[in-house]
Formats: sequence, structure tokens, C-alpha cells
Amino acid sequence: MSGRVTGGSSAPGWRLRLTALAVGVLLLAVAFGVGAVVPTEIRTDSKSPYVHRIELYDEDGNTILAGEDKPFSTRKTCGKCHDYARISEGWHFNAFDAKVPPGRIGQPWVLTDPATGTQLPLSYRPWPGTYRPAAAGMTPWRFVKSFGRHIPGGGPGAPAAGEIEKSPERVQWTISGGLEIDCMSCHSAEAGHDQAERSMQVAAENLRWIPSAVSGLAIVRGKAAEVMSPDLESQPKEMVSDTVRRHPSYPKVIYNAWRFDKDNRVLFNITRKAPAERCYFCHSTRPVGPQAPQAWQLDTDVHMAAGLTCTTCHRNGLDHGMTRGYEGEKVVAGQGALSDLSCRGCHLGQNSASAGPMTAGGRLGAPVAKHVGLPTVHLEKLTCTACHSGPWPLQRSQRVQTAQTHGLGTVSGGHAEDEPPLIAEPAFVRQADGKIGLHRMVWPAFWGRMDAQGVTPMDTKSIPQAVKETLKAKEPAEARVAKAIEILARQRDEAGQAIPGEPVYVSGGKLYRRGADGALAASDHPAAKPYSWPFAHEVRPAKYSLGANSQCTDCHSVDSPVFFGQVTAESPLKLGAEQSRPMCELMGVDEGYHKLFGWSFTVRPLLKVVCSISALVVAVVLVLYGFQGLAACLRAARRKPGRA
Repeated sequence: MSGRVTGGSSAPGWRLRLTALAVGVLLLAVAFGVGAVVPTEIRTDSKSPYVHRIELYDEDGNTILAGEDKPFSTRKTCGKCHDYARISEGWHFNAFDAKVPPGRIGQPWVLTDPATGTQLPLSYRPWPGTYRPAAAGMTPWRFVKSFGRHIPGGGPGAPAAGEIEKSPERVQWTISGGLEIDCMSCHSAEAGHDQAERSMQVAAENLRWIPSAVSGLAIVRGKAAEVMSPDLESQPKEMVSDTVRRHPSYPKVIYNAWRFDKDNRVLFNITRKAPAERCYFCHSTRPVGPQAPQAWQLDTDVHMAAGLTCTTCHRNGLDHGMTRGYEGEKVVAGQGALSDLSCRGCHLGQNSASAGPMTAGGRLGAPVAKHVGLPTVHLEKLTCTACHSGPWPLQRSQRVQTAQTHGLGTVSGGHAEDEPPLIAEPAFVRQADGKIGLHRMVWPAFWGRMDAQGVTPMDTKSIPQAVKETLKAKEPAEARVAKAIEILARQRDEAGQAIPGEPVYVSGGKLYRRGADGALAASDHPAAKPYSWPFAHEVRPAKYSLGANSQCTDCHSVDSPVFFGQVTAESPLKLGAEQSRPMCELMGVDEGYHKLFGWSFTVRPLLKVVCSISALVVAVVLVLYGFQGLAACLRAARRKPGRA
């Protein structure tokens, strides 16, 4: 019987087992496949911070023991629990991603070269008025070398492997490693976390060693920059890696042994919300010039004084898509009502049913602005920051230095007040949304070649040494530039078609070229237009805003800086008469009309007196006529019926 039962069920049994096995393999494949693409995020879902007592991992995923000479990798160490790939899509790290909407224009990187009088606004985002770094001959490697001091990782610091292989700096990337996202740049609460060390490591080309050195976990000795040699260019990547590790200058990591416990774990003092001090390293500013106040004279942002911090408004989720805080941002980001976190959203609320329960304003205890006596047209045509933020406007623009453009926060002997790039503030500019807002402004200065399509910047490294020597000569700037253009023209003529385009120099709002008579000729050109970007801090208290206490003349007078102040077109090389632009032109409003309108405020006190007297005279006349009418009525009432 048993034989018959076994024989009768053998074929279906094997089919069942095979089906089960196939399903199991499929499920395992799906599970491992999904896990490889989207790692499981470890989370507590609590407001209480998680204690990060964790192991360190190198870039190959191996555990680092106390005393080992290996830099730790944030991709492997932090990425064990957090989705590194998703984080790399965040605003601070996604400059290379063409799929990310550029959003409102922002602060550019500015390529400077004092030897050639260059200050050129650059951005990987397609912001009008900036140039792609590649257009100026800057590879990702050169970009990181120039600006890596304030790049928290990713973007140009982490090109794909295929891009590295095609890069002219393939060997440098192999030796130095990539610039991984340094999570501690924002999330470290350690007093010993030294962001200034970052610039020193970038200068040494010790890119993969930056998190170890900056965090204070280790001391890094040696310079990858000194390892590079011409004979490495022809070697395969594997041989390069093996050869350079034996070089005496190859960086060495000396970990602080006391930071490791008995289980080889390290305690990271992590804060979920980045402290303002971390933000300030990349987002500090310093006013310079004869009218600039000293640092101790400056007041802090009113929000900081009230106890708020940067991340109160500039928030993000795991994707690190940082809220930038401007109106209409939700349209760009496509996620939630981000406009609630703008000035208008917090203080006035949103007129939108989708904005949630905070439509009435007063979010986070923000005072609800009444704007008593202010015509509503101001709220329609001006940004909040135009009146409430930045330095008080003067007749001439002031200079300002920023961390991103001048390397503030890095170790140096100080930053000279005339150190390029030369950035002007405040400028009242009409934005893409039609509103007038507060901006900073830089005027491009660069050598280029002009053809029918426009002006293409020249790579500063391709400019002949003869041009640089000419520009150093002790003679008027116009003569030096004319001779330099002549040198570039001869170079083009000798090279034939290899160097297309007429050599020109852009500076101070003008384009300079060789005229018909051989002399230097200046003209207006779109390439010479300034690049401006909005800023919102420092925010002043309401009583120190423009127009506070019914002071209309802060803006509306015959000499108001808001309308008639001049923004100077400053450039490293001073050519010809100083160029400037009136605020009226930058706003796109009629200067004559606002002169007349401003003059009306001069006679308004007299007009008020005249109107008051006129109103009184009219009132007296009406009262007199009223009494006469009343008398007539009384007389009519006393007459007897039938009597004429």
C-alpha cells in the first residue's frame, strides 16, 4: 500500500517542491535586490536623540580598530544605518544633478585670479548670469581644489567612477579619494570639531582623510599632493594605489586611542538639528569698507535673539531637501506648503486651504504684522526682506565679504578689504517673480573670446604669461589692458582657426576690445551685466524697518537711497570712469516719477495745513448755511395759515 501511495504522488510532489524552491529563490532575490538598492534605515522615531556609539568603517566596509592607519568613511560608517544615496540628493550635495529644479537664483561660487583681474560667478545650477565651471576650464578636480574648503561633500567632489576614468586628473582622484558627504559638518555637537581644518586638508589634497581630521578623532600627517609624480600617469589604477601607499608623504592617520572603547566603538556627539555655529561656517558675512561697522557693533538677527536657530525655518527631512524659505518654493520643490516657512507664511499666514491650520499667521509665536497705515500695494510689490533685512541703505553701496566667496572661517592672516571678489550690498532689484527684493551683486570681470554667439570666458590657466606680466606693469590700467588684448590677438592670428573669437576683457559693467584705430574701446554688452542674488539676513526688529513709525520718507524723498542710491560696478582692474547703476534702474521703475513723488512728501506737511484750513472754512460755511436754513424754517413755522 505504501508503495502505491508513494509511486502515485511522486511526480506531483517533485513539482510542488520545485515550485516552492523557485518561489523561495525568487523571494530571496527580490529581498536582496531591494536591500541592495534601498538599504534599511535604522530609526527610533523618537524626539529623544539616539546615542551614536558606533564602529568606524573604511571605504571598503572593513571595521577600523584602534591604532589602525586607515581613514574612516562616512559613506560606510554613517551609511550603515542611514540612506546615504538618498541624503546625497539633498540641496547641499546635488549640484551635479540636472534633474533637480534650480529653484530661485542663489549665491554663486566666484572664480578669482588676481594675476589676470578675474572675478567670474560660477554655478553648476542653470542660474541666469552664472557660468558653468567647465565653460571657464574648471574640471571637478580644480573646482574642489578652489572651493572644497566650503563644500560639505558630494556634488563635484564625488564624480562617478566613469567620470574619474575620463578625467585629466585621474591619478589625483585615485591618490586623494573622493570628497564624501561629511555628516559631521552639520550634525556634530563636539566643541573640537574643526571646520577650519578642512581647508588645510583640501590644500594638501587629502580628500578621503577630511572626516577623520576635521572631527578631531585623529591627526592626519602627510600630503597627498606631494605623492603625485609624472610617471604615475601611465600606470593602471591598481598599480597607482599600490605605489603611492609606499610614498613617504602619503597621509597617515593617527587616531586618538582614548576615543575607542573596549569594543572598538567611538562615541559621536550628534545633534539632529544643526547648531547655528555649523551653518555660520559656510554662511557668514563681513561688511568691509570705510563705512562698515566693526564686528562688535553688529546686532544679531532678531530671530536668533528671540531664541530661534537656522534650522527652525530651514528644515529638511531624510532627503536633506533643505527649505530655502522663499515664497513660492512649494511650486519648485513639489512637497508640502513650504511657503509656510517663509517670512509671510509665519507672520501673515497663507491664503490657501492646503496650507494647514497655520493660515492665520503667528507661527512659532511670531508677531502677526498689522502694517497699520501702510498701503497694501507695498505687500504686493515688495518682499518682506526689502524693508526688514540687511544693512540700512546708504547713497553708495557697501562692500561685503562672504564665507563662500572669501573663505571666511579658514586659517589666514586676515582678509584684506579689497580682496576679490568685490561684492556690493544692498541692492534693491526686481526679481523674476516681479517683486522688488534685497540683493547682493557682483560684476563679472574676465578675459574672453567674442563671436556671434556671445562671449566665452578664457581658462585663467591658458592666459599667456606675457599677459600676466603686462598687467603687472606700472602704467594706467587702460594701457595695460590694451597691450594684453594685443598679445592675445597676435596669439589668435598665429594659431589661425585653432583659437576662434576676438579677445576681449569684461570689467566694471563694460566690454573692452581693440577699436578700429587700435585703441581700447568700451561698450555695453550682456556679458558685462552684474549677477545679483537675494539675501534675507540679518533681520532687523520691526521698529528699525524701512517706513516704521509712519516714516514714508525713508523711501519716498528726493534723495532716498532706496530709489536713488548708486550701486558701484567694482572690478579688480579699474578702467576708465567709475561705473554705477541707480536703484531705480535695477528696480525697473521710472526715476522722474519717483523724484516727483518723493518731492510731494516735502510739501505734504504744508498741504496738510492747507487742506485742514480748507476743510475748516468749508465746515464754517456749511454751519452758517445750516443756521440760515434753520432760521428760515423757524420763520416759516411762525407764519399763520392763509397769511401771505
